[in-house]
Amino acid sequence: YRRLRIRQAELMLHQGHWPQAIESYLAAQAHDAAANAVEIVVQDAFDAGQWNILHDWIGALPYAVLEDHPRLLLFQGKLHTEAGNPAEAMASLARARQSYLRQGDAIGGARTLVQQAVVERHQGRRNDVIEHCQMALDMAAGRDSLAAISAHRNMGICHVLEGRLPEGLAEMSQALQIA
Repeated sequence: YRRLRIRQAELMLHQGHWPQAIESYLAAQAHDAAANAVEIVVQDAFDAGQWNILHDWIGALPYAVLEDHPRLLLFQGKLHTEAGNPAEAMASLARARQSYLRQGDAIGGARTLVQQAVVERHQGRRNDVIEHCQMALDMAAGRDSLAAISAHRNMGICHVLEGRLPEGLAEMSQALQIA
């Protein structure tokens, strides 16, 4: 049965049927293959609002597999953020950051810090947002425009919310310059 489901998943992949392939890998408990496939489609699925299916796929993967795929933990954190579950979001993001840093991936670590700052902004923890965004900028060291844009944007929003309009506009301008 397991070999049949894995073969089915491989055929589905070759035909571009990612959801069916992922479901088949999960049914066969081929967790590494499932994680690899989810990593390929996770951004597009997230952007398309397919949050429930992503939640199910990521949630079906064992802890040890997720530790080897910190991008999935990052998106799990994003899903929890969008669902209004800040505690779960922060737990997933902490695991993602640890995994990224263990793998020597500073850019992944920086992106995780920026997402953590988004959660903190929603919680009104503006000083933490600014601190974590600055840490993300230092960690990425100019090598990741996505993290830099998001960090400057988040810091700008927090400065404006704190009544520091000039600082906020400067951060937003910096984000626009990078974009």
